[in-house]
Amino acid sequence: MASRQHPASSTAQLIKRTVNGFRYQVAVITKGRAVFAQVVEWLYQGGPCIKTYFLSLGYTDTDYRRKFNNEQRALLEKKAPFREFDISFLYIILQLLCGLAAPNNPAWTSPQKGQPLEHLLYKIKQKRNHFAHSNDVQQMSDQKLIKEFRKLKCLFSRIIRRAGCQSGIRPDVYRDEVSEIKVDFQDLLQKVREPLQGSDLSLLPQLQQEIKVFKEKLQRQLEDDCRRELHSLYPSQWDVTLAQWLYPDLKLHPSQNFTSLVIKEDSSSLTQAGQRPMDVPHKTLLKVTCDGHLPQVIIISGEGGIGKTTLLKYMLEMWVRDPSQIEGLQDVSPLLYLQLRGSNISSWKEMFKNLLCNTFMESGLTMDTFLDIFQAMHVVVLLDGYDEVNKKTKKLIADLLTYQGNMRIVITTRPECARELTQMMKNKRLVMNVEIQGIRREDRPHLVESTVAALVENPVLKDKMKDQVLQHLENLQLQKDELDMPLAIVLLVIREAEASDDSPGNIYDELTALMMGKIEERLVLKGVEDANEKIQAYHELQKTVAPWGVKRLGSDRRAEGTEQLKAKCNSLNLPHREMLSGFLISKKS
Repeated sequence: MASRQHPASSTAQLIKRTVNGFRYQVAVITKGRAVFAQVVEWLYQGGPCIKTYFLSLGYTDTDYRRKFNNEQRALLEKKAPFREFDISFLYIILQLLCGLAAPNNPAWTSPQKGQPLEHLLYKIKQKRNHFAHSNDVQQMSDQKLIKEFRKLKCLFSRIIRRAGCQSGIRPDVYRDEVSEIKVDFQDLLQKVREPLQGSDLSLLPQLQQEIKVFKEKLQRQLEDDCRRELHSLYPSQWDVTLAQWLYPDLKLHPSQNFTSLVIKEDSSSLTQAGQRPMDVPHKTLLKVTCDGHLPQVIIISGEGGIGKTTLLKYMLEMWVRDPSQIEGLQDVSPLLYLQLRGSNISSWKEMFKNLLCNTFMESGLTMDTFLDIFQAMHVVVLLDGYDEVNKKTKKLIADLLTYQGNMRIVITTRPECARELTQMMKNKRLVMNVEIQGIRREDRPHLVESTVAALVENPVLKDKMKDQVLQHLENLQLQKDELDMPLAIVLLVIREAEASDDSPGNIYDELTALMMGKIEERLVLKGVEDANEKIQAYHELQKTVAPWGVKRLGSDRRAEGTEQLKAKCNSLNLPHREMLSGFLISKKS
């Protein structure tokens, strides 16, 4: 027996007229809902609790349950924004709580004269009901769709204008809303189409333009999402510990005691003989040029405690709170920050995923597409502490140098590592070396006052403590033409706040303990054994030779003292660069 032939199953075709019907339905329901929500926001006359306002108008709890179903009551009681309500729900709010005609007034369904706002809103509600109660998608030709869109656009615009006037909204505000409606309708005509055929060559220019527009919108959205995620993250990262090795719990926002730093071009990196290093104010750090171009890498060197970390964290805080404080910072999106010490991140892709995990996951994009869009953004990466890198973070820096997008790097280091870092960078990127030298003597009172203010609440005690710290600084008899080190001043403030009754002689012991603690931790990280005992032995010699370099009259013995300290380091098998930079500040203004 011959097998029975089954009819071929038909495949549903999404024809052009059906697509147009979907477009019209989206316009009525989605755009109509947005218009309704805007009108409610402008006209609603009650407080944040809609139920309370409803009852204040003379309605009862029974009326409340009768007028609003369970789902609607749940939205009201969690104080959801109006834009989460559907058109039917918004229509009820408009009839009951927005100062319009009562629900049974003919102004809604059959006005005797003209078309009041109530009737215009009713028309949208009727269109929405038609779609809700029909299982078929309306078929529309292109000409029909354009004609209906024109009517709908006019209706929405009239509603917005009348509601704006009625609620006292400024004309420029509701005119902007009307302009946005026009753009939305234009987008609806462009976004949805049948798949292009091989013969549709005439549509390729339009398609390319739409792809460009879509990519630009997606980039702006990703920039906003990146900024939002980082703005949420950075407040937990930007606090500065005033003295990690003495008072680890004393932390401040950088802006609370930030003082202008003296930053100059590093003279050792200048290419022309006799060229004078230029000043680089922190406010123009991102705008300073190198040979007429913005450097792709800015290496900031400086001794320990000079303000390198504080500067980067100040930039971080200002990017979130007030980017106008640093020229060019408002153009940066996103700003990425990483402390190199202890980090296990070894590639720029890993860094992006670590800092922007939520943005990437919520974007729904593949990593390749995400990074492709990301590379068009103006990225600045702040890397703190190259002198404390490990193998993984060295790989990260090398990988960042291969990044093909619009990226600039600002990286800090101690002077002994600046040459190594520069050699790594200069053949691959345009590099500028700058050096933080300290703060000016005239800025000393500001740093003292702002640090005291951040630690002490009593106004009388503040003034007293400020005067005491400034007097201590005068007693140190520092040369007037030299710069101050921020950490030394901050330590004096902390000491005064923590132990103001102690003998002033303890200042030197505490400063020395701080420096020895810092150096010991750095040496342990480098694998030096018996670090504490070796540092003690080194310090005994230093106490002998230190006076040779304190006063100008003894400056001719500084070189001799430095050589003795280097020899001591060699005998103890200690890195002399690490030791000297930890205990001595040799740079001059």
